[in-house]
Amino acid sequence: MGKFAESLAAKKQTEYAVIEVDEWGDDKGPLKIYHTPFTLADLKKIRKHAKEDNLETIVYTLIFKAMDEQGNPLFDLDDKFYLMNSEDSEFLSKIVQQMNESDSFEQAVKNS
Repeated sequence: MGKFAESLAAKKQTEYAVIEVDEWGDDKGPLKIYHTPFTLADLKKIRKHAKEDNLETIVYTLIFKAMDEQGNPLFDLDDKFYLMNSEDSEFLSKIVQQMNESDSFEQAVKNS
């Protein structure tokens, strides 16, 4: 990494964003999906797996970006079949859209 990129990386702190999904929640409340901001590397990985299929892009975004509060993945590649065949496409699309538009983790905590 070059010196300028190193100085930028040193200043940057990992920001987490969170969205709430009522439909996947339980009696304790909605499921909270945490994620880091999308990087070009994230987008490349998602598109590589989806092979430019827009519908699979939605599913791979959830598989690779959705985390729990501790930063553990909520989904893995074994969940692709379920997500592709058992969940409503508009519902999944809405979740990914919210992930793209979500506030930072700190703002979300203040609002909760």
